[in-house]
Amino acid sequence: MPDPSNATAAPVENGGFVWKVGGRAASFPSAIPDSVIENWERSSPLDAYSGQFGSLTVDTNASVVNGSYSAKRGSGTGPSFWSTAGDGLDYYPEVGTPHQVAVQAPNGDAGIHGYFAGTGDLAGSGDGYHWTTWWASDEVQLYRRDGGSATTLDSATGVGLPSAEWVSVKTRHQSDGTLDVVWLDSSGSEIAALSDTDSTYISNDSYDAQCVGLHTFEGGQWVHDFHRPVEW
Repeated sequence: MPDPSNATAAPVENGGFVWKVGGRAASFPSAIPDSVIENWERSSPLDAYSGQFGSLTVDTNASVVNGSYSAKRGSGTGPSFWSTAGDGLDYYPEVGTPHQVAVQAPNGDAGIHGYFAGTGDLAGSGDGYHWTTWWASDEVQLYRRDGGSATTLDSATGVGLPSAEWVSVKTRHQSDGTLDVVWLDSSGSEIAALSDTDSTYISNDSYDAQCVGLHTFEGGQWVHDFHRPVEW
């Protein structure tokens, strides 16, 4: 049986989804893994986060990768929110464990930061590691934030980010500081890959603080779903 952890998914009418693995499709049940980071299926999903949610909605009115719900940013301000270990999520990104999330810009005019380790509080310094998917300028970034200032670790422009389809962002941060982020289209083909080595917020093979969050820096709609640990 193909390994679904390395695949991308598209919803199907029966409530499950189809994984694209090695160029061929394989159906898997729609059960949520126990170790999921975020799937928006909890009864009060935003209770695990601090910050401001602006025009964010969690409902069934946007595309989903798995389950029935996803988070969608509409128009207006924000959102900018975060969750640290102990705030209510079942799992938080760890050093040595790759994780993957699906994001989408229905109109191709959005930009989103994904925050995956650090000190929390994206409204303040938000110290830690971030990736950026910026459809409006067709750019991806990997950077570290320290005391309110940002250091770009790697970036790429003109990568061909598709709009109105799911883009998977896959991250791996190893104990020696090696950091890799890969963007995949809905067929599983690589769009872009960034890397660097940075251990600023790693001590004793662990993050100084386990956090996860999202921040909007460019107007436009985006959708977020199914953040979970995966095999690399």
